[in-house]
Amino acid sequence: MKKSNSKTYQLVIISILAIAVIYFIINMVLTGVGLDFSLLWHWVFIICFIFTTLANVKEKRAIGTAIGLSGILICVTSIVLMAI
Repeated sequence: MKKSNSKTYQLVIISILAIAVIYFIINMVLTGVGLDFSLLWHWVFIICFIFTTLANVKEKRAIGTAIGLSGILICVTSIVLMAI
């Protein structure tokens, strides 16, 4: 029974994170303003999020994987907005 509750909590947390990230990305696109970092820092964060994601995938941690993927998505969206 505890395992079922744990999965439910994970899904709730991941869903809240997904909604927040989608809102943040839509807000960035509509305003046309990305993150306030230089291009170098964007790539540093993307590399760190990639390693975080890979480590969490290896350990089968859903919340950590979702955080890593969210960070990658936000940084890539910001780079695209900087390029436009």
